[in-house]
Amino acid sequence: MKWRNAVVGVTVMLAATGCSTTHHLAVTQPVGPDKLKVARTGTLEVYTATEEYADGDNSYSYPHTDYLVYNGRGQKVECVHNHLGIMDETPALTELPPGSYMVVAEAEGYGRVRVPVVIEPNRKTVVHLERGWKAPENTQASDLVHMLDGQAIGWRSETVNHNLISGPSQLN
Repeated sequence: MKWRNAVVGVTVMLAATGCSTTHHLAVTQPVGPDKLKVARTGTLEVYTATEEYADGDNSYSYPHTDYLVYNGRGQKVECVHNHLGIMDETPALTELPPGSYMVVAEAEGYGRVRVPVVIEPNRKTVVHLERGWKAPENTQASDLVHMLDGQAIGWRSETVNHNLISGPSQLN
């Protein structure tokens, strides 16, 4: 017990002296990100259909359903658990190397769908498979990707990989 009290006392003393009130200006410029370490990944966020979970008598939560990500060769590269738990209603952010992918996910009102996506370094690609997403006013329809019934699900990519869009057809 005495040893423990001594360790706590020394720790408190070191912490107090490490935060002294005397400040010396040793740096005149702010520190920023490492210019040599460029982010080589982009981020994918997919608002998939949600599932309803009862929590007690009256409270419900609506976590997003999981989805799969395939590369251009049809190989599964990621199974995204699109929530942290049944109380988490925020979709997961997934980092991927730049390139073209196919997302296989549940869309509200459509069931399981395949959506081609493009990931670019330092940018976030967002797919809206929940009903009700609206692009900002004054957005041209040609700037958006739509489901067959006209529902907008995201921004159109300037990069198109026709091989990925037309195939493969055996995705899970």
